[in-house]
Amino acid sequence: MRCSLLLLALTGLQCVSRQSAPVERPAGARLASRPAASAPARREGAVIVRRTCDCWFNQVYFAASSALIQDHQRRGIEDNIGCLRGCGRHRQLIELVGHTDDQERDPDALGLARAVAVKRFFAARGFPEARIQVRSLGVRRPARPGQSATDREHNRRVELRVLSWPTDGP
Repeated sequence: MRCSLLLLALTGLQCVSRQSAPVERPAGARLASRPAASAPARREGAVIVRRTCDCWFNQVYFAASSALIQDHQRRGIEDNIGCLRGCGRHRQLIELVGHTDDQERDPDALGLARAVAVKRFFAARGFPEARIQVRSLGVRRPARPGQSATDREHNRRVELRVLSWPTDGP
């Protein structure tokens, strides 16, 4: 069975491999964002959303009404790129999906601008642009429905989805 497209860290689920069913993460489990069998140190500010090909993918969060990648988010994106390099030498087809909170103006355009910003970051670090698709869901799929500032912060994000994997191994 394939992992679902997105497993939120808040649910306590993780995907052990591309072919496995979701399993519950043990209490106190450490979060990783690099391909490794052992659990490495936790990254501050990184919210782990799923594990594929022994990779944990970080979501990228944004300030309100902004598509600017914040400095503290860059390490998580670089970890995502390194994980993809280790799993498939950048031959995966990926999709970057931009999201907004319920108070931002022109949510579809802003979500797309956020996804494009992350795509440019990937391309600047050697990931082929032709292998990256971008789209926006605006406010249509909030990570945390609600009206609080914390809920809105979790909704201003870009998610990384792997659409296809190389068939001849890493």
